[in-house]
Amino acid sequence: MKSDFIVALTQLASERNLPREIVVSAIEDALLSAYKRDSVAANQDISVKLDPGSGQITVFILKTVAENPENDQQISL
Repeated sequence: MKSDFIVALTQLASERNLPREIVVSAIEDALLSAYKRDSVAANQDISVKLDPGSGQITVFILKTVAENPENDQQISL
């Protein structure tokens, strides 16, 4: 069974006569922009991936491993 999100995504692409990949990319970009607006994430290396088959959204944050983290861009061992 398709989720309501996937149905809406497909319907939007159809109504706007756009390839589904363009709509998925636009949603990923919008989520990334919203996430980066958060002051905690403002300076972090972030990417967003939307699986158009399942509707699952994954946010990736690249961090550096450090023995003694000094900022939000580092994570401890």
